[in-house]
Amino acid sequence: MPKLANTLADKFAKKDPADKATFKANAKKYIASLDDLNTLINKLKSKVNGQLVDVSEPVFGYALDYLGYKVNDDHFSKSTEDGTDYSAKDIHGIETDIKEKKIAFFVNNIQASSKTVNQLVKLAEQNNVPVLKVTETLPKGKNYRTWMTSQYQQLEKIQDQATNSAK
Repeated sequence: MPKLANTLADKFAKKDPADKATFKANAKKYIASLDDLNTLINKLKSKVNGQLVDVSEPVFGYALDYLGYKVNDDHFSKSTEDGTDYSAKDIHGIETDIKEKKIAFFVNNIQASSKTVNQLVKLAEQNNVPVLKVTETLPKGKNYRTWMTSQYQQLEKIQDQATNSAK
């Protein structure tokens, strides 16, 4: 986001040079507002060691990759994204991952659900596999910072639960 904020400030400054200082100051202020979020992300990243996760859809994929998680069900999540049928093999694979606790958690995009995904979420809950609930679009009443922070705070709780149960 800092790169985007600075790029936008530069573009706006070219269109309106008289307000260049304002655009730069606003970008700097916005970037500073993300400090707590970036601190949280780095804290979460420090606790990841290549754990596997399954996802309903790849909407949170870049975040998972950055943190160091490995998505274990690319084909299934691609089917959700493309709106195509799931293969029995993919469904069975996720069910096995959940029942045998091969994954750290299941990521569910709550804005793009299906009967199959809902059944997998229920199975995860029944087997005490955490479910990280994410959205692909900004929820009403939130801004980017509060939206992302709430999703990463959920992940922090999942990590903390895993740490506490391992003791």
